[in-house]
Amino acid sequence: MLHLVADLGNTTGKFALLKDGELLSMHRTADRGTDALRTFLADSVPDAWIISSVRTDSSEITAYLQDLAPGFVLDHQMPLPINITYETPETLGHDRIAAMVGAWKMFPGKPVLVIDAGTCIKYDILLPDGSFPGGTIAPGLRMRLEAMHTFTGRLPFVEIPEQTWPEGPPVTGTSTAGSLLSGALAAGLLEAEGMIAYYQQNQPYLKVLLTGGDAPFFASRLKSQIFAVPELILSGLDEILRFQFNAI
Repeated sequence: MLHLVADLGNTTGKFALLKDGELLSMHRTADRGTDALRTFLADSVPDAWIISSVRTDSSEITAYLQDLAPGFVLDHQMPLPINITYETPETLGHDRIAAMVGAWKMFPGKPVLVIDAGTCIKYDILLPDGSFPGGTIAPGLRMRLEAMHTFTGRLPFVEIPEQTWPEGPPVTGTSTAGSLLSGALAAGLLEAEGMIAYYQQNQPYLKVLLTGGDAPFFASRLKSQIFAVPELILSGLDEILRFQFNAI
């Protein structure tokens, strides 16, 4: 079956086509509406679809897809291959759910820490029994720089350099710009290493997966052994869609 999966995030959307779990094509766009989807599907008709939306109203896209094939809008109450034990599952971001399912698909029966480095940086833990108790949500790299500028009187906004330091930015900034970059970038790396070390204390065979728009920054600089999986959420959505048809 040809599956369409749509990940509508905070800043961008992703549309992808998968067949038998293999990614055939993917399009990232700031336009998370029906026009962009129509263009993406110009030469394809999916057999089934699933949508994950963080904050975008997906009703228009859903109405369009319902005329093409059966499908689902991801919801925490759907049957899932993992067990959500989060205290407030109704507030749980759908991207976090999909990432956890993608992690379970890659490493069933293993403890997995997923680091999703996007607008926010999310650290979510999946336990060996398949339960997902939650994790941590922290400001993303750019958000840290914007916040320090916005909520102070004199600190400038500093762009993240195109070519950054191979080993990571210096912890000790020797200028205001350097200090701000240290607070955002060097502190972000130290935070990630600390989170990994924390979970490894109780889960010595921990697997660490890295995804999200800022994943390349972390992937080349984290000292811990990690697996970079850029399309983890898309893979998780595809697995959830497969699970729905088996559960019906």
